[in-house]
Amino acid sequence: MEREVLFPGYFEPTVGE
Repeated sequence: MEREVLFPGYFEPTVGE
């Protein structure tokens, strides 16, 4: 489960909350 930081406080939707 990787998360790439695109913007400050934003993470690529991998799980979908």
